[in-house]
Amino acid sequence: MKSNSLSDTCSHFFKIILPDTLQHKELGIPEKFVRKFGDELRSAATLTVPNGRAWQVGLRKDGETICFSDGWHDFVECHSISSGYFLLFKYIKNSNFHVLIFEKTACEINYPDNGQEPENEDFDMRSKACETENLVKENNGPRQGKLNCDEVLHCKRRRLDINDEDELELFSVLEDMRIIMSKRYRNLAAEEKRRLISAARLFKPTNPSFIILLRTSSMCYRLYMPLEFTDKYLHRNDASIKLKVSDSREWSVQLSRNRARGWIYTQRGWNAFSKDMDLQPGDVCVFELIRMKDPLMKVSIFAASSKRVHLSG
Repeated sequence: MKSNSLSDTCSHFFKIILPDTLQHKELGIPEKFVRKFGDELRSAATLTVPNGRAWQVGLRKDGETICFSDGWHDFVECHSISSGYFLLFKYIKNSNFHVLIFEKTACEINYPDNGQEPENEDFDMRSKACETENLVKENNGPRQGKLNCDEVLHCKRRRLDINDEDELELFSVLEDMRIIMSKRYRNLAAEEKRRLISAARLFKPTNPSFIILLRTSSMCYRLYMPLEFTDKYLHRNDASIKLKVSDSREWSVQLSRNRARGWIYTQRGWNAFSKDMDLQPGDVCVFELIRMKDPLMKVSIFAASSKRVHLSG
């Protein structure tokens, strides 16, 4: 016999992401849903996306208001959720939700591979160049001398698993300039690739560096740093970094760590830097490490809008 209890039935609700939602780093649950299921919601919820990845997100309760809070912004960052996105929640039971994410084209997003973290897997822009021995094995014969240009490109394409010519050019440029970029920047639009290439060629960092494309407005409030970079160049006890731009202004930015995953991301101070520099989605930032002790990074900004001035650190 079927139960007619509300708690035994699945329920759906949707949320449209607004700029305020991103700024507050919380997402409110509809009042009608709270009236039906609020009593059975615990202090944390599990959000599961179609790739099978489950996220633990805190629930903040204030009277009859319940919001996804702690961990929600990490969920937003990992899926590059921005203003105008549409999220469909299906409630199962015991604070478990299945979530579908639709971008502004009204199509469902491509979800990251299960287990892939915001900056947990990076293209190794410092990896060794393809060696002649690789092609010797491929061609089943002896080979002497340097690889020609076409062979080098073929080798890079195979190693980086890139088929798109524009994307190959992007990663080849970054590799040659020894600039680290996160693996999360797959499936870039042609214009995004052009901006990244232009920024790298314009600023030409000579010290250890990484490049960031601000794809969503939420990245203007928190920024994950590539794990490969932080593992190599930041110490475990570094609680903050200083950011410097071309006019010699400096900002102190606090760092936080996810100890389980090893991510390092910006906290207090980054928002002030972002506002002072008028960072906007589409901007490209190149971070160059100038000093390792009491870390100092030069930041160069390649503005997305032609009406705004590019700023070299």
